[in-house]
Formats: sequence, C-alpha cells, structure tokens
Amino acid sequence: MRKVIARRCVLAVLLLISLSAGSVMGGSGREPGALLSDANPDFGIILTGSASSIPITLSNMLSVPILATGIFEEDAFYTDLQGSLIPANGELVFNIYCDPLHNIDYEDFLRVELSDGLDPLIAHVTAEAHYPDSYYDGTQNLWCEDLKLALRDIIDNHTSLGYTAARDHMYGHIDNDDTCSECPTLGCVECVYTGRIACFNTRTGANENSFNCEHTWPQSFFCENEPMRSDIFHLYPTDVTANSIRDNYDFGIVVTPTWSVGGSKRGTDSEGQVVFEPRDSHKGNVARTHFYYTTRYTPAQIEACDSYEDPEKLEEILRIWHLSDPVDSRELQRNEDIYDLQHNRNPYIDHPELVDRICAFWGSGTMALNPEIAVAPSAIDMGTIALDTETQFSFAVINTGNNALVVTAMTSTNSDFGLDTTELNLAPESYDIVSITYTSGGVATTDYSTLQITNNDSDEGYLEIPVVIHVSGSSGVEDGEFSPVLFHLHQNHPNPFAAQTFIKYDLPAISQVRLGIYNIRGQKVATLTDERQGPGSRTVRWNATDDYGHPVTSGIYFINLEAGDFTSTNKMLLIR
Repeated sequence: MRKVIARRCVLAVLLLISLSAGSVMGGSGREPGALLSDANPDFGIILTGSASSIPITLSNMLSVPILATGIFEEDAFYTDLQGSLIPANGELVFNIYCDPLHNIDYEDFLRVELSDGLDPLIAHVTAEAHYPDSYYDGTQNLWCEDLKLALRDIIDNHTSLGYTAARDHMYGHIDNDDTCSECPTLGCVECVYTGRIACFNTRTGANENSFNCEHTWPQSFFCENEPMRSDIFHLYPTDVTANSIRDNYDFGIVVTPTWSVGGSKRGTDSEGQVVFEPRDSHKGNVARTHFYYTTRYTPAQIEACDSYEDPEKLEEILRIWHLSDPVDSRELQRNEDIYDLQHNRNPYIDHPELVDRICAFWGSGTMALNPEIAVAPSAIDMGTIALDTETQFSFAVINTGNNALVVTAMTSTNSDFGLDTTELNLAPESYDIVSITYTSGGVATTDYSTLQITNNDSDEGYLEIPVVIHVSGSSGVEDGEFSPVLFHLHQNHPNPFAAQTFIKYDLPAISQVRLGIYNIRGQKVATLTDERQGPGSRTVRWNATDDYGHPVTSGIYFINLEAGDFTSTNKMLLIR
C-alpha cells in the first residue's frame, strides 16, 4: 500500500471477483449471465480503525450454478465472497468491507471477472475515511506540503517548559521506570544508545551516574534557542560518552565502525561519510523524532546555525527505520506524558501512516503524477463456441492513477482475434471497454493469441494479456453453455515450448481442482490452480516460472490435474 500512497493522492483499490459464469460489462451486447445489485457502492463517511461493510446481491441469470471468489489488491478492502456457490437462477448476498488506515477519500474499481467467455463487470466504489480523534481533523484528505503545514498548525505553539524543567520531567518521570527491579527506590533510567541502566531521578543523579541529555536534533543547529532546546520530544537520557561520540553527525548505516557499544555504532557508511547508527530498538524513535521536528519547526528555526551534511540521504534512512522499528507501548506512553506537559503531540507516533503522505520532510516535495494501468480480466478465456460462429468478448482497461493514461498501441499476435480500437486516452480514475471479435471456421480447435498493450505507465508500460478460445466440433453450442461430459486434461499447447504454454482441462461437475507443475524428480514447481470450480472447460497459462516467480530450467515437466476423485498427468518439454 505504501507505494500506492506515495504515487497518488487517491488510493485506488482493485477488487477482483472470479466467477464460473456470469454477466456482461457492456461492450459485446450479449445478455448478462450475472448481475450486481449496486454498480456504485458508497461507504460514505466511515472511521479508521474498524471495518465497515456494504451488502451486495449477486444474481445468477443462468440455468446452471456458478462459483464466485473475491480477491483484492489492497489492504483497505476485502470481501467474504470466497469460493461461494450461487445456484441456478438464484442469488447470493455477500459483503464488501472497507477497513481504512488513512483519513482520506478512497476510490475503488470493483472488477467482476467472469470466466467461460462471459464479459466482466466494473463497479465504482468510494469511501470517505476519518480519524476518530478530533485532534487531527485539520489533516483530512491532505497530502505532501499541505499535510505538513496542517500538522504544524496543530502542534506548534506548545507550552515551553524551559531546559531545566524539561530535564527534571525527563529524568524524574517521562524516561524513569519506577517499576524496574534494579532500582526499586529511585527508578531506572536507560541510555537510549547503549542500554546502560542507572538509578536516579534528578539532574544531580544524572551527573553522578555519568548521564546527560541528548538533543537528537543537535543544539548547535538551532543556536541553542528556545523553544527547540527544551522540546522534550527530541530529548533523551544518554550515557555521557555515547552522547559525545554521537556528536552532531548525521544518523546513518555504519559499514566500518570506529566505536561500538550496546548496538550503537559510529564510523563510516558505504560512501565514506562519518555517521552515527543507534541501536535497533531506538531507530524508529530517532526517525519519528526527526519527522516531528521538521514538521513542528520551520527550516529557519531548526537550521539557523548549522545543518546535517546530507539531509536527503538521512531522510531515506529514517523512513526505513520508521518501518523496521514501529511504535511500541513505551513510545505511546511517552507521547502521552509529553502531551500532558507541553500540550502538543507527535503525530507520527499517533498515526505512523502519515509518514507515507509526506512527500519530503526536508524541503517541500510535491506529489508525483503518474498513470496506473490495470486490466480486467488479466487473462481472457473466451469460452467455447460452435463451428462457423462469430463471438465477441469485452475487457476493461482501467486507469487507477492520478494522471492521464495513454495507450499508444494495442495489438493481437493472432490476426484472427480482432480489436475494435488500438489506442486509448483515459483520465485519472476512469476506464474504457475494448471488444475482441473472433470468427470460428469449420474445424474444432483451440486458438490462442496475446494482446500487447503499450502505454505510459512507468511501471507497466508494456502488458501482455493471454487469450484463448475453444471451438467445439458440434454446431449450435452457445457461449457459456458448453458443459463437458467427462473429466479430461488436454495436452498443453504448444509443446515443446520456450516461454509459455497453455493447459486446458474439462470439468463435468463442480469440483475441488488442483493443477500443479512437477519436475522430473517429482518435486512440485508451481501451483496453477487450487480452488473450487464449476463445470466447464478452462485454460490456464504457465509462463515457465516457479511459485516464487523464478524462471525454471529447460527439461521435462509434468502437469498434474486433481478434480475430486479424478487424477491425470501429462508430460511437457521446456526448451529455453
């Protein structure tokens, strides 16, 4: 989810629903096989931290039962439609859920993909998520510099305690553990860098135990001015030597250490820069302290006299530490204790996800404008048709990004599969329908093509969509109505193959289907299908990779089909 947030200001979440038969999206003109009761589900205003749901009715318009399974790309949405059976001419009520993390507007395309040659459906899903706490109301649906400025308005003008009082509170309460067994009377104070524990609760006790106060943002950078000097959010108790070793160096990842105690290190990084690396348990605290500081104060305040050597590299590292060392209960309590005194909070402790919506903590970054392409379905099975018959299939090209998606070329590798358009220009958060036309001849066969889509998505500028259609040896077989009589695993095509091959199998009844690839040693290489499926013929593509996406080597492989009590195996030859 974090990549999506960093790239666009509206989260687009794609829900994919696979059905064994169904409806029309609106391109081929055929009668629908299945219908959704709501084409524009709207969650309205909902709160983060808990899931909200919308019931949707899926109606089966066919005279045979169908199966439905829901799959999401993003964590904010999910469904209970998982391998569900919808009876012939019946209906099923399922739920879609939204469990948002951010206080932003969510926009979603619900993709209903129908197998066996029936077109998919597209529904538009929206939600407006709010934080339950009113403290951050001013950040609603804000990003980048707008969000940072709104947060500054919320947390600035805090109560400045003065440096003496701030240290008294830090040693005496905020960073003093009065429940520790080592110091039952005075309480334990722990150095955040070395982990050394001492028994004291005053500034005098700190001096006697060789402790002092670390300014995570070095004092010399802001000329020791208030209110920065006494802001407890960046003050921590430290061993005197460790504090001196840290000095004013940038935080970073030490490759060659010259000093190391308790997990913290000073030395040079991979570029030869001298940096200080805190122990793992304090890295997230250091990151969120800096995020707070660059938000709470202006550059003129915090860098009035000096600054870090390489802020851009530092920010990149701090973002990593923010994730590797998440907020814990101790940090949450520290936030509350400081709020009681200063009357402001660290927003990145309350809502760590806000970090993803800040484009730059140093400087004023802007939101990147990028298109995001998605297609529905990602693999097309046009089903089974009769001899000498023309059929159409419609698929959707979707732009889930925040900039125009331009499809400059859309071609089919097999000229028997015709496209009604070869170029598209889609506005952000929109989609268009493309139709494929195929005319069968007088011979039963299985025909294949690959749709090639060239576009301006920087991540997926070239897409390939496999297409397959089955031509029956009998006449009068309508789309979506062909039902095999026997279980059968067909020989893959092509065979031998170099990059990809297609595997067809027939199911005469609803079955639990497992389709797997095995090497010559009998070891499973890839799982292609493991789900409950309805009757019909299906074709699966294998791109000669294992379950981890790694290409497999040349050689003999076996495709094994298990469907209920039926088992069948075929041999394949991969030649790179």
